[in-house]
Amino acid sequence: MATPPAKRKLFSLNVKQKREICIYHIENPGKTQKQIAEFFCAKFGEVVGKRTIGNILANMQLWMNQVTHPGSAKRLRYAKYGRLEEALQVWYADARMTNLEISDSVLKEKAKEIGSELGMDYLKLKYSNGWLHRFKNRCVSKSFIKSYNREYIFLCYRLSA
Repeated sequence: MATPPAKRKLFSLNVKQKREICIYHIENPGKTQKQIAEFFCAKFGEVVGKRTIGNILANMQLWMNQVTHPGSAKRLRYAKYGRLEEALQVWYADARMTNLEISDSVLKEKAKEIGSELGMDYLKLKYSNGWLHRFKNRCVSKSFIKSYNREYIFLCYRLSA
């Protein structure tokens, strides 16, 4: 009795690898998806299917825009209240540039203030410790603050008010 073929080991590409595949495709436009898959199978030492390459290339714009995203991330996750967090990040960066020490309670109060300015009161956002912890992991605890366009963000506030 013949033994069944071994099951393929699951392998998940991270954002950096997906971006690398897109760049390779741009630099080598004559390569087929199968050739690209074979190249990256050899490079990563894992099986990368032709369909996987097709899915990545179908979303090329998404992967090419992920310059600042951590390379080890496998999926893209966005904040539920992105505008609030962008504005709070701008405020935090400005406050840190003036060497202001910012406690968690101050950060929560400022978030509530910005949230009401953005008209987010109806969402009944709790500004919980869990929300604050996730915000700090995404935006505050990094060694650098993302570059931002302050004029654009403040213009968005005025338009939404």
